[in-house]
Amino acid sequence: MRDYRGSVLSLGNLDLGGILRVATGQGLPFLGNVDEYDDTVFNRHQLRLVADELEQIARTSPGLERGLHELKEMVELVAERPHRYLVFNGD
Repeated sequence: MRDYRGSVLSLGNLDLGGILRVATGQGLPFLGNVDEYDDTVFNRHQLRLVADELEQIARTSPGLERGLHELKEMVELVAERPHRYLVFNGD
């Protein structure tokens, strides 16, 4: 999670490759298009749709609970205030 200046506010600890592969396989427009080789940035308005995608993945793909939980927490933190962004860092 970053602010508008690019300062890192929080770092995730998990490999989210499994979640992103499921998202791609399901054709989800936001998480399914996270670039594994470059940064992908979501603002708080886009995160409403990302949250819906996380719920869909949770319903259809057991075994990803830990990563989904962490992502949902970060989505909530970004959504609390403007000028925060959820950033997926590619390789």
